[in-house]
Amino acid sequence: MSASCEVHGDARPALLGAWAKHIDRIAKQGGPEPADYELLADWFRRAAAAVGERMVTRNDVCTLLAAAEPAIFSGLTMQGLARAQPYGYPGDFELIDRIYKECVSDYPALAKWDLFFHAQPAIRALRHAKSHFCSWLAQAEAGCDAHLPRVRLLHLGGGPGRELLEYFLENPGSRIVCDYMDADARAVSYAARTCAPVGVRVRLQQANPLGFQPAGIPHLIWASGLFDYLDDPNLLCVLRRLWHLLAPGGQLVSSNFSRSNPSQAYLDLLGWRLHHRDRSDLRRLALQVGVPEEAIRVMADPEGVYLFLHLEKRHLT
Repeated sequence: MSASCEVHGDARPALLGAWAKHIDRIAKQGGPEPADYELLADWFRRAAAAVGERMVTRNDVCTLLAAAEPAIFSGLTMQGLARAQPYGYPGDFELIDRIYKECVSDYPALAKWDLFFHAQPAIRALRHAKSHFCSWLAQAEAGCDAHLPRVRLLHLGGGPGRELLEYFLENPGSRIVCDYMDADARAVSYAARTCAPVGVRVRLQQANPLGFQPAGIPHLIWASGLFDYLDDPNLLCVLRRLWHLLAPGGQLVSSNFSRSNPSQAYLDLLGWRLHHRDRSDLRRLALQVGVPEEAIRVMADPEGVYLFLHLEKRHLT
């Protein structure tokens, strides 16, 4: 399903016409099959490149897709919700929770598009982040001072809160008490419902990343999914505050999509724009806020799409 061609002059109609044939074929078979995924992902990359070169507009591409399957960007599909941004910003708490739960439309004509969405490397990486949280928290809690009756976790930019629910259900004897914070009051309400079965463990608060006030000094900080939306100056402000807030002996984990994210073009066309960084970027930013070199580790998901910045504040000597 190659979308490449020589573009001379105003080749927009021919380009869109050629693309329409490919998309129509997929739509007529009821949506993409797994065998179509790589070709379709490549088409999204080429379409995004054409948008970047101003051969076509993002609206041209979305209109072409909607013409082939009118409901493709409705609230009935995952990519429709991602593009619509019903809460006014990309990657909202409800979308993330649907990604965690791998929700698929009940409508056969749309289900294959949802399966394609969930198969994208960036979307798989977000689900891996939830698993990474649970495994990291278990290890970090075990490594905390055994004499601490409670281990305080700051969960910043908390989103749906599903990872907290899963962790506490799987670890009923945990010493963790959590300060959950999100700038969106609707996210806080959503997380309150999600975490209701373990509510006594989670203190929820609406606050922005610079204006929050945790109940106590955190031993552990999780800020995954926050830095993707911040430019370097704002990221430095947040990271500096978190590092200074962290208790001696504590751990801080943040995350960022890698520059090698193969789903970037697809997300861009959906309007889900992110700040991508590489390992050296994350190390440089951590050093700029005063984190010692030996306290920095950068890890990644199995596909290298999502990076995790692990910082450990050593005890004072």
